[in-house]
Amino acid sequence: MSIRSKMTLILALVMLFTLHLSAQSNTANPQLQVVVGPEASISVGSSLYTFSLTGTVFNNYTLNLPFTFKVRTTKSGGSGSLTATFAADFSAADGGTGPSISGGDLTYSSSTALAGVTTQSNKTAGVSTAFNVFTFGANLHSANSGTSGSIDWTLANKPTFETDTYTATVVLTISAS
Repeated sequence: MSIRSKMTLILALVMLFTLHLSAQSNTANPQLQVVVGPEASISVGSSLYTFSLTGTVFNNYTLNLPFTFKVRTTKSGGSGSLTATFAADFSAADGGTGPSISGGDLTYSSSTALAGVTTQSNKTAGVSTAFNVFTFGANLHSANSGTSGSIDWTLANKPTFETDTYTATVVLTISAS
């Protein structure tokens, strides 16, 4: 090998070693931020619930509607609600005349074990207007897995009702601020 080749090889090795020694490291310190705001959700286990009649003849019909909700309201000044709305009155499968929400035949009470929730007792339901099931105050937090609640419905059982199957759909809406 010629001297020139040896010198080129030595120079290449020195440059490679020098480049390796001059390697740099760098660090960064970014901050991660999240804005946790108020949120609410509700879930119901079934799409059909049926009133039941217990006890003596012409006792009222009753129905327990269980649900699970999650809620977080703003720490200071926060609020929220769970409302129910019937878009229409009970309708009959075969055109019968029966129970009427707008006629005052349906009442409700609500319950939950979550402290800080205002529930309702023996209220009359209405049609086309949202009515309160729960109200929430500031800095309210449900369990991470959700908190159980329920609406107990009581439907009048009047002798004047015609025999038929009657249905009505209720929309539950939960909100938090």
